[in-house]
Amino acid sequence: MKKSKAMKKGYWDRWNDDVQAQIDENIEKYRKADGVFKIKGLKAGTKVKVEQIKHDFIFGAHIFNFDQLGTDERNEKYKALYGDIFNSATVALYWKTLEPEEGAPRFEQTYRDTAEFWNTVAEPKQEPHWRRPAVDPVIDFCESKGIRIHGHPLVWGSYKWHYPAWLYNKLPLEWRSRLQLDVAHVNMPEFRNQPVWDVFVAQLPPTILINVYSSLFAVPIGLLLGIYAALRKNKWQDHTISTLVMVLISVPSYVTAFLVQYVLCFKLDLLPLTMKSGYDYFTWDMFKSMLPAVLSMSFGSIASYCRFTRAELTEVLTG
Repeated sequence: MKKSKAMKKGYWDRWNDDVQAQIDENIEKYRKADGVFKIKGLKAGTKVKVEQIKHDFIFGAHIFNFDQLGTDERNEKYKALYGDIFNSATVALYWKTLEPEEGAPRFEQTYRDTAEFWNTVAEPKQEPHWRRPAVDPVIDFCESKGIRIHGHPLVWGSYKWHYPAWLYNKLPLEWRSRLQLDVAHVNMPEFRNQPVWDVFVAQLPPTILINVYSSLFAVPIGLLLGIYAALRKNKWQDHTISTLVMVLISVPSYVTAFLVQYVLCFKLDLLPLTMKSGYDYFTWDMFKSMLPAVLSMSFGSIASYCRFTRAELTEVLTG
């Protein structure tokens, strides 16, 4: 196995001949298979060339050094990797460098994002936007070559790399150690030029699940409270439940959602502030992250089921 000088000794201590032999064995075992192709209209003995031009296996890397490698030759070699080797690219969306000045995100390319600028920089790593190219040129490049686009998370908890200084300085001291922000208002490039239907369908599973969980939570509780209120008609239990029902029906759902987030997520820290990303919809972590939305949607339904059940059951009992 030829060892590249670009890698340190510790790397090759881990990636040794035994590891490479295991990789080669697994490729033969799991990644290859025999196939039979039938092509009509060809004479026996005709030579046929078979070439794989695309695949569904996602194999990619970040594209953070777009036009930043110091020479046009190196930049072209770098770009050639995407499409020839990689079919997926992660775009640098670190909020700190994406929007270094409030209200002025670096989507469009300026001179400081061009190869001409980087080719003249003696110490590129000293530049604040090193490995953070403007977004639009990278997106355009990926789209022109049919590269799958993956947006890097804007934030995930590191002030040093992710949060803009102007944002951090605006926050009260008590918030700075618990910086959890909703950044959905930022225009994520992976949705740009995507069919509306595809984006819509991708959000359907969690939306449906939240509504199903809300119904499973609201129906039994609403029915039980309605039955109990009817059985305790005109007693303090009935008055208490009726008052709560009136409040829950009157208060808009976005107000209850705010209260759930503030009390359960922020103050008590019992639930996550935002829903977990990913497609593992039936795990405990995903369910727990859905609970704030489920609870917020359930309160109004509980009140409606309770009021209807109490009214109908009271009429039957006193009829």
